[in-house]
Parts: sequence; C-alpha cells; structure tokens
Amino acid sequence: MKILHAAVVAVLSFGLTGCVVSEQKFVQSRTIIKSRPDIRAKLINECVRDANALSKDKRELYAELVDLTPATFSQGYCRRVMRSYLSGRITYQDYKDMAHGKPTLRILRMLKGK
Repeated sequence: MKILHAAVVAVLSFGLTGCVVSEQKFVQSRTIIKSRPDIRAKLINECVRDANALSKDKRELYAELVDLTPATFSQGYCRRVMRSYLSGRITYQDYKDMAHGKPTLRILRMLKGK
C-alpha cells in the first residue's frame, strides 16, 4: 500500500516524500501539527490529492481494505492516518515499518478506524 507510506511520510515529514525522518523529528512534527490547524489541513489536502491520483481500481481495493467506500476513501483514509498519528497510535516503529513498505496488521486495523 504505497498510499499508506506516502500519506504517513507527508504527515511526518511535511511533504518530503521518500525520506525517513528521525525519531526526534517524528515527535516534534506531531507537536507542531497538533498546534497548527493550517498545517494539518494542508497535509490532509496533500494526502487526499495523492489518494485521488490513484487509479480507480487501487482506490476501490484500498477502500475495501480500510472499510470505506470508494467515494469516501480519500478523505476518510487521510483523516484516519492523521488522527492515528496525532493520537500517538502510530508509533515511530510503525512509521519505519511503513517507510520500508511493511505495513503491519496493527496499522491496518487503525486505518479501519478500530
């Protein structure tokens, strides 16, 4: 699920895709994003844009994986990623796993809103 990685990287590194940020930056970014609704909105919008750029088939598949409809996938998915990150449910280890293309079942459950 490359969109998972892209969304989390966008959230955690302020749009610097392809990078794995340090644990210190991971924590600092959470603090900044929590206190800055404008940054949070921008990151969600970037995530939605990237999700909308996926092929229809991929959006349908990913929507099914995270218990959303294809019509609500982009917004719902990106909001769940943000909420999970800001609440601390996405740990630095989760982030590193996703950055290396290894999303865990725990992450998928979070993205299902559970």
